[in-house]
Amino acid sequence: MKKLLSVFFMVMIGFSSFAKEQKKKQKTTTNPNQITSLSVYHSACHGRCPVYRFELNRSGLATYTGIAFIPDSGTYTKNLGSAFAKKMLDMFGSFRLDTCKDRYENRVVDAPGLEVVVHYGSKTKTIDNAHYGPVIVRRVGIIMDSVLAQKLVENTLQPLGKSWHKTTGGHK
Repeated sequence: MKKLLSVFFMVMIGFSSFAKEQKKKQKTTTNPNQITSLSVYHSACHGRCPVYRFELNRSGLATYTGIAFIPDSGTYTKNLGSAFAKKMLDMFGSFRLDTCKDRYENRVVDAPGLEVVVHYGSKTKTIDNAHYGPVIVRRVGIIMDSVLAQKLVENTLQPLGKSWHKTTGGHK
């Protein structure tokens, strides 16, 4: 009986240490649903709609790529700070973009498109024609544009501020 009791206690100690080790592993791994980066892409229309992409990653690095009908073509970067980026991406995470459809029907032929791409570590979620999706997805585009600090004046983007650093392409 003593041997059985001592074996039982040994097994319990083993399970206890195993459970503690598992708990430590869970704390050090990142949340698989945590957004690591998010980008919005404004596509062309049949007119002169601005075409650009803006991405924000968790480290705070923001990347703007001006493509067409914009004053700043090429790729520009700016560090917005990791605390700010984490706050923004966590807010977008609370929007549950992972539950959106991959594509929404475009009801207006001439309208520019909005594509939202969300990276969750090893997973990627692309929402095409987000203008026609849930209101919360359109808000992502509006919020990201406000972070970019771009202002549309009569459907024309204003130039980037001096804090943006040009890395490739375009004029200037």
